[in-house]
Amino acid sequence: SPASRQSQPTGVTYLGRSTKRTMPCPKLAGSFVEGVVETPPIMIKQICLNVPVADLPKSKAFFKALGFPENPQFTGDTAAMIVISESISVMLTTHSKFREFTPKAVCDTSKAVEALFCLSCESRQEVDNLVEKALAAGGSTYDKAEDFGFMYTHSFVDPDGHGWGLFHMSAPLPQQP
Repeated sequence: SPASRQSQPTGVTYLGRSTKRTMPCPKLAGSFVEGVVETPPIMIKQICLNVPVADLPKSKAFFKALGFPENPQFTGDTAAMIVISESISVMLTTHSKFREFTPKAVCDTSKAVEALFCLSCESRQEVDNLVEKALAAGGSTYDKAEDFGFMYTHSFVDPDGHGWGLFHMSAPLPQQP
């Protein structure tokens, strides 16, 4: 129904039970992932990323310096929940706590990339501000800001080596031929 479509996220066209999505790939200029996927009957409404950290107090201080609050209800000696938005949280866990969730070794981020976390920002200024705050709080970056016309990107690496991509969509996505 039209009313239910209005409550769906922008940029997603709903075709019955299938969903056609065109999503940007921030690091590949002009690249998009596009396809039709089955829409599950229940849509996930939140995501919580479990991220291993070597020094929990240092990591908590880093994310606090970026302006992200900690949820004390889910914080203790071995883990801390950082609130990125209403629908995104990051659970920082000590390496020993993280190993309780998986039989695999914790990734050595000085030698390998476990994942890249990409966050959408409200403006170019927000992208730049978060990178500046990350650098001031002990993070690093390995690239420069990129402007693709319709999308502005930059990134930072937190003190534990986790990569965080930031992007702002400033115009509609270009049409694919």
